[in-house]
Amino acid sequence: LLAFMRRLVTHRPVFEADHRHLHHILLYRFRSMRKVDAVLWALAAVFGALGVLTMRGSAIALCCALALEVVVFAVALRSMVHFELSEKIEEEILGGCGITASNGATRQR
Repeated sequence: LLAFMRRLVTHRPVFEADHRHLHHILLYRFRSMRKVDAVLWALAAVFGALGVLTMRGSAIALCCALALEVVVFAVALRSMVHFELSEKIEEEILGGCGITASNGATRQR
């Protein structure tokens, strides 16, 4: 949904491949797959814990989970839409992580 919304907001074809998914944006910012994994695992752990608490009947956990989801979605979408990086640096970062930038994905301008 995040990639779909980002492409709609930036007037890009919704089925066009690119390197602007959340994990790519985090990789460009942190320049480390371990840090990206840590951030995504931490988010998963927080949402997992809130999910368990919600299933046990906690309305507060449900409200917290919903609020956190809205905040994470809005911040991620804003970051993805307004993120700028030169093609050279993007290729260096992706190449350093074993990802080829020229695998058919097009750059978002």
